[in-house]
Amino acid sequence: MRLFNKLIRILGIILCLISYHINVINCQQYVPMKRSFHTATLVGNKIYFLGGYTDFAKYTNDFFTLDVSKSFNQSEGLPYEDLNYLSTGVPEHNRATTSVGGESKDTIFLF
Repeated sequence: MRLFNKLIRILGIILCLISYHINVINCQQYVPMKRSFHTATLVGNKIYFLGGYTDFAKYTNDFFTLDVSKSFNQSEGLPYEDLNYLSTGVPEHNRATTSVGGESKDTIFLF
């Protein structure tokens, strides 16, 4: 009986260690909220969207892109990519203007 109890405790510890190392990964496709008064800038094969006004009466600094190099499949949804981690220093805004510039024409300027 003592050996059985020790085995149960060891298995419990192993399960705790395994469950501690399991990470949850979000595999859902990014779908931006509806918005108006945002900017949209074409750079190469991607349209970059920045800011705007959402249905929740909120100005936003959301930043995302839509790859237009491939045909869209309605059953899979649009291939948006969330870039919000890049817009942390951009103030929330709407009715702004963006322009492409820089030496390689790969920089977006917000006015």
